[in-house]
Amino acid sequence: MRSYDPTITQLPPYFSQEVNIYYDVIPIVDVVNNVTKKITLDNLSAVLSQKGEQAYDESITSISLVGDLIKTIVFNRRNAAALTVSYVDTYVHYENTPNIEWSIIHNMNKYPSVTVVDSAGSIVEGAVDYLSLNSCRITFCGAFSGKAYFN
Repeated sequence: MRSYDPTITQLPPYFSQEVNIYYDVIPIVDVVNNVTKKITLDNLSAVLSQKGEQAYDESITSISLVGDLIKTIVFNRRNAAALTVSYVDTYVHYENTPNIEWSIIHNMNKYPSVTVVDSAGSIVEGAVDYLSLNSCRITFCGAFSGKAYFN
C-alpha cells in the first residue's frame, strides 16, 4: 500500500497517470500577448485563489438609487470603493418661438421617448430624428410653439 503524498493528485480512474502539482506543468495561453506559458498546478491554484479573493472583495453587496432629476445608481462593494453611475431621468424642452423644426440637446445619454404638446396643451405628432445619444431633431407639418417631454 502506498503512503499519502500531498504533492500527488489522484486523477479519476479513466486517467492512467498521477500528476505532481509542484513539478508537472500545463500550457496556458495568454491571449493578450499571444504566447503560451507553462505553469504548475500549484501556481495556477494560487493565481485562481488570488483572483477569487479579488472577486470577493469587489463583489456587490447592495445597490441604491438616489436623486430626483439627476439619478445616481450606487453599487456598494464588499471591500472596495463604491461604483456610481449618474443619468438624467427626464428633460423638458421649451420651444417659445413657433418653428417647423425643433433642434434639441437633452443630454440624457440615451434615445428617450418624446411627447410634444403645443402651447394649448394638445399632443402633437412629429418625426423624431435622433442625432446622437444627447440630441435630436423633431420635424412637424407646421410651425408652432410648445414643449417636448423626454423620458
